[in-house]
Amino acid sequence: MKAINYFLTLLLIFTCFYDGQSQDQAIDYRLSWTHSVHLGDTVSIVVTVDISDGYYIYPPGYFDESGGAPTQLLFTSQKNNHLELIGTSKMFDATGHEIANRATGKGIKVIQLFKYQSESKKNHLVIEGDFTYQLCNEEFCHAPVSEPLTCKVLLRSKKENKKQPLKTKKT
Repeated sequence: MKAINYFLTLLLIFTCFYDGQSQDQAIDYRLSWTHSVHLGDTVSIVVTVDISDGYYIYPPGYFDESGGAPTQLLFTSQKNNHLELIGTSKMFDATGHEIANRATGKGIKVIQLFKYQSESKKNHLVIEGDFTYQLCNEEFCHAPVSEPLTCKVLLRSKKENKKQPLKTKKT
């Protein structure tokens, strides 16, 4: 009977240790991001991404034959229709160089520009969409993740907007 209790105790300790290792590894799979709005002659939505060591994401518009999905900023609503997309989103590293292949590390920026009509009667805009990314390492890619993104913008004259402070939200 003592042998069975001893074996079960060892099995329980091993199971707890193994489960703890799995939880630690799950933390490595995460990335964190924040977004901000910059106002001037255009409205810039900037998503800043920090990726755990050993992992990467692909930039917007990137095609990978092995199946990796590109990072995307998809805007579903520009309430009040006073905004117009300018081109597609771009990805930059922490030093400001555009990323063409894989993005790794901290301080990665995904930027989407909009034109706006400052003469419009409405001065509050809400921009809604999704930030979609697929986190990969050298062995596999996780399923793509899509997280909601909402930006509230107070429009003034373009001259006044250049003085408006940066708005930031953590996610």
